[in-house]
Amino acid sequence: MKLFPATVRTLGGFASAALVAGMLAGSFAAPAFAGDDCGAEIEKLKPLAEQLTDADKKSEVEKLLQQAHEELVTEADAEECMDKVADAREELGVSTN
Repeated sequence: MKLFPATVRTLGGFASAALVAGMLAGSFAAPAFAGDDCGAEIEKLKPLAEQLTDADKKSEVEKLLQQAHEELVTEADAEECMDKVADAREELGVSTN
């Protein structure tokens, strides 16, 4: 017993291929979006770092933000970038929200 007409069955293969292609494209795009988020987080924290009066803490936060930027730009490692941003947030005493 055939549940679908022949044209639907034939197009089903194309639909499956399109679905797989879409999933692959999405998996490659995800790191780029993560990188955009990390870059935005770095930019949000820079003004806070500049306002610090404790020179040692300011230097540490600026170093972490620079390392995060290098991870993002040079290494293209958005996950490591976000880890460095999290460390900078901790030094600043800023929540993640």
